[in-house]
Amino acid sequence: MSVKERAKMGMPMPGMLKPGAEQKPISRIMFDKYDVDGDSSIGPKEFKDLCYDLGHYLSEQELEFGLQSLDKDGSGAIEYNEFLEWWRNNDRFEMLKLDDAALAKRVDASATFRQFDDDNSGTIDANEFEGLHALLLERGFCPEDKDAALKMLDSNGDGVISFNEYITWMENIETNKEFGSKPLPGMTAME
Repeated sequence: MSVKERAKMGMPMPGMLKPGAEQKPISRIMFDKYDVDGDSSIGPKEFKDLCYDLGHYLSEQELEFGLQSLDKDGSGAIEYNEFLEWWRNNDRFEMLKLDDAALAKRVDASATFRQFDDDNSGTIDANEFEGLHALLLERGFCPEDKDAALKMLDSNGDGVISFNEYITWMENIETNKEFGSKPLPGMTAME
């Protein structure tokens, strides 16, 4: 049956609401459209397709960065609440783009993080933190007290350091170095 025939018969056309149905927000419509496998999350391919269909092709590195940035819980996929936070941002696509210098720093930070993420969970727990702590201490980025350093990086207090927490912390270190700011909370001035 054609769209015209459906309209003449008073039947809803594709994308239209049925009488009495509650209208979904555009963010939910977009999320559901790209949740192709129906698992209530958007995986890497689905997210890349969504961005491309909206006119923003992501390189593999931008895709990886985007997923790491949006996937706040480290599940490996983007759930609706994570998607919604990104969708509400007017600069949603700009936050996925990095210049060459920022990309190089992100790649280095990612490699360092993954080196200590023994179980490849996207988080570093207290046991995995020992090696990372030693490296950060050697570079003068954190206090000697391992528990204090872990607490400093674990911004949400859940006992593990997510990749996003690590990246945010590293960006704060970079900002402090660039602008000659005071040491981060919990740190004393380090040479």
